[in-house]
Amino acid sequence: MTCETTIIGDLTFVKLFNSNTSIMRTLSTFSVLFWIYTKRAKNNLAVIYARITVNGRKLNISLKRKADVSLWNPSKQRVVGNCPQSKDLNQFLDQEHSRLFQCYQELKIERKGSIPGKHQNQIFW
Repeated sequence: MTCETTIIGDLTFVKLFNSNTSIMRTLSTFSVLFWIYTKRAKNNLAVIYARITVNGRKLNISLKRKADVSLWNPSKQRVVGNCPQSKDLNQFLDQEHSRLFQCYQELKIERKGSIPGKHQNQIFW
């Protein structure tokens, strides 16, 4: 059996290849996506959520911050503009992404690479 590791952004893929078959498996994945729920926007402000995906399991959490719907760029998952409020909010999102990834790494080390479902919520606190 051979192993190939690929890192794309904040996703780590480990592929296992069996010499007898061409089947491959992904052992561990992690990603963070920021999004706003525009349908619940009030006064053109919508709450920002983080969707954390670990090994295909998804969890949405509110970041308790709001963004102007007209300034939100869904493809970049950030607010556009050069005003101080936009810069502060984008910096906050960068810090949250780093914090979530660090929590994931620490828990992964603590659990020796395995994150059972009942412990998944510990990633976020």
